[in-house]
Amino acid sequence: MSSIIKVRVRVRNDDVLVGSSSWPDPFKRFSQIHRWIIDASAHMIHVPAILTEEIQAFPQCIEYIKGEAKAGRMVPELHGFHHEIDYRTRSYKDCCEDLEKAIGWMVTNIGVTPTVWYTPRCADHPNMREAANKFNLQFVASFMNKLEGRYGVVQRLRDKAPIEFLDGIEISCHWWSSGLRLKRVIEAVKCGSWLEASKQNRELFND
Repeated sequence: MSSIIKVRVRVRNDDVLVGSSSWPDPFKRFSQIHRWIIDASAHMIHVPAILTEEIQAFPQCIEYIKGEAKAGRMVPELHGFHHEIDYRTRSYKDCCEDLEKAIGWMVTNIGVTPTVWYTPRCADHPNMREAANKFNLQFVASFMNKLEGRYGVVQRLRDKAPIEFLDGIEISCHWWSSGLRLKRVIEAVKCGSWLEASKQNRELFND
């Protein structure tokens, strides 16, 4: 059924890549999620939001993202220079310096110039917006179309919303969280509906 579905979904994946107490091998988990997404590559594209300081602890991940981006299977964007920075307290000058360093790092090490700044913790401030504008970055300080919640993507699909409602939207998630929800959404996209996916993947949807 998936061959007749006309949808294209961006999967924004935040915090790439930080350490996690839940995942002893963050890169292994991140790459697993990427494989899930490219299994539905006719309809979905992986958009990892990069933390340019933290990811340097995972050189294998850097090379992996570089290769997948070059192959067109991934669209890396910017999350921040460092996750722990509260950009709401930074001056315009400081924001510009951080963005310049982060963008430069991505160009040099991943071969990609980011076009979006998905701010850490959805931070928002006029200084941040002005700095993003200077570097021609789309400024995103919110999570759109989250997987979980009463009005989240999963619940809407459970409530029999047609899969086409996903066309053109961006799903927000974190690589360290909501893996089962994301996997189910991916299968629903591949199968054409939540119901059909649950029939074809009984163990995955068994709850």
